Amino acid sequence: MNARRSSLFRESSFFDDFFFGFFFDDDFSNGRTEIGTRFDDKLRGTNGRDRLEGRGGDDEIDGRGGRDRLLGGSGDDEIDGDSGDDEIRGDSGSDEIDGDSGDDDYS
Repeated sequence: MNARRSSLFRESSFFDDFFFGFFFDDDFSNGRTEIGTRFDDKLRGTNGRDRLEGRGGDDEIDGRGGRDRLLGGSGDDEIDGDSGDDEIRGDSGSDEIDGDSGDDDYS
């Protein structure tokens, strides 16, 4: 891998989202698993059953439809469960959690 691609990998949030979304997809039709970094991430789910984990940083996590497991991790996260019966965990930090419609489990 040349230096330019290495630099793009570290600095581009678009590429990071694509990289993690592509390599950690469980099933494109039924949902996905995406794991963020120690930096600020934007994670987006599908209408299927997703597992989105922000880890460090101030993350924006949007589960969209389906029964999702959304984990903020450390940092001040914004987590939106959207529709579906979701499990939402903020962890440490000052988090904003919106379950939206559905029977959600918060902590």
